[in-house]
Amino acid sequence: MSERVLFLIPTLNLGGAERSLIKAATHLAEDGAEVAVGVLSQGTRTLQDELSRKIEIFYLDGQSASSPLLWWKVRQLILKWRPRLLCGWSMYANLVAIVASVGIPDLRVAVSERNFLPAMLGRPGVSRARRWLLKMLVKRIYVRADVITANSEKSLHFLRRYLGRKNHYALLPNIVDVDRLNELGAAPLRNSLESGREVRLVCVGRLDYQKGFDILLAAVAQLEPLCAWRLVIVGDGPLRMELEQLTKGLRFRPGQVLLEPSTSNPFPYYKWADIVVIPSRFEGFPNVALEAMALGKPIVASNCRSGPSELTCKGTFGLLVPPENSKRLADAVLRLCADATLRETLGIAGREHVLATYTWPRVRSSYQRLFTP
Repeated sequence: MSERVLFLIPTLNLGGAERSLIKAATHLAEDGAEVAVGVLSQGTRTLQDELSRKIEIFYLDGQSASSPLLWWKVRQLILKWRPRLLCGWSMYANLVAIVASVGIPDLRVAVSERNFLPAMLGRPGVSRARRWLLKMLVKRIYVRADVITANSEKSLHFLRRYLGRKNHYALLPNIVDVDRLNELGAAPLRNSLESGREVRLVCVGRLDYQKGFDILLAAVAQLEPLCAWRLVIVGDGPLRMELEQLTKGLRFRPGQVLLEPSTSNPFPYYKWADIVVIPSRFEGFPNVALEAMALGKPIVASNCRSGPSELTCKGTFGLLVPPENSKRLADAVLRLCADATLRETLGIAGREHVLATYTWPRVRSSYQRLFTP
């Protein structure tokens, strides 16, 4: 491949969208494409070292996606770097990509939704006016892209209905690199965790409303009389203090629930786990579930509107429970805690499924088609 692509993304902080971009950009570069990444916002650069050395990174230090100065910086980068394909990665980057590239000839523009848009706009903290404005911008601006992509079929189906069928749509799946996961997972745990007789539960993600860790804590509180378990939650975010208070209020035994800070390498925790839990209120396509399955770990996931059902083939390769239902989540976790054979069976089947579906050789053609009108 001798193509030239510029990706735009808000940050290189720890996060599923950022990791999915890094994998896509790195694989395209290793296949021979010339690849650059434009980082729109100020913030930490935690994941920059995970990008291939073949990839150029441009930090644009924008204060806001609505800033004309940021649009001008992006436009100057496009004119200077002259990509054949410009690809936004998440809603704000998508909007900036289209606005900044208006009128530039010989440029193909793709947008890529990495979350489920209706749920993301409907989360607490998004005012009615902001929700209306963002929906209007998406409807008016996304249709100017040459191709509209998403990482799940449900999200793509929504975009087709919302934006109309005249545009070109394409599924752009998340990618899993099993060899790399095994290499990273072999590292020692940051904090040594004793291995007793408890079933080991792990949950990884940003500590915010979307990820539903409050639901998980309410669920595991129901397990105490029924089985021995230990839970490690790995992540940082705005709800850390609230979750710490909730943990104290539920009066777990000392060390039974640990809140570990986020890390660029959470995979030793996956290796340590017997079960990985994804209690999200909504998702685009959960990287945590994909990576856990790739490492042979059984998962319990909320069957939110986009992502987990598709990944597990409607529960064939993992247990699904209704979102925001701590009782059903507790029942599913208890089922796996009590059945080591089921844990092993789901882990093996899940790993085989993601190897056959989400590795780069399986999804390469989806990414290469972005370059084709």
